[in-house]
Amino acid sequence: LDREEVASRLKQHPDRQFLWIKRRLTNDEAEQLLALDLSSVGWGLREELRRIYPHHKLAAHVLGWRNIDGLAQAGLEMSIDQFLQGIDGRRTLVRDARGFVIDMQDEILETPQHGETVTLTLDVDVQQVAEDQLDRLLNEWRPRSASVVVLDPIRGEVLASASRAAFDPSLPADAPPEAWTNPII
Repeated sequence: LDREEVASRLKQHPDRQFLWIKRRLTNDEAEQLLALDLSSVGWGLREELRRIYPHHKLAAHVLGWRNIDGLAQAGLEMSIDQFLQGIDGRRTLVRDARGFVIDMQDEILETPQHGETVTLTLDVDVQQVAEDQLDRLLNEWRPRSASVVVLDPIRGEVLASASRAAFDPSLPADAPPEAWTNPII
């Protein structure tokens, strides 16, 4: 990071008790910062939760994604967010005159509640074959877009649903603009 840029950002917000400098550091970056031992100047690292999409692009249009702050942006992530979210808990914090937290009471006012577990009818193997076939079709015929839905003919369950262009929900910033819409829906 540019030293002058960081200093400028800190000077622009002298009244703030917290200011992001950089988020989602690599392990190497975090280790380098910790090695500097800058604790005397009031900085620190904060762990953040991050949604992981283990199958990357697979079923991306169906699943959707969450932004860096964990807010649902598309797909099932957004449409069933109220079930996935859960409820935050509450505790009493004791702050000093400057607003800094100096103690956390042991008593829990409200216990946090986990969100619901959602199970899809998508079959990862069928989904993979469907997406591989879409990619093959795109390479061979070069259509502007392509979509496929695979249903269980007896129960009507959706076993696969895919569209192209695709994106990786773990890396939404790398997605091409045409990947954001799901023509099936």
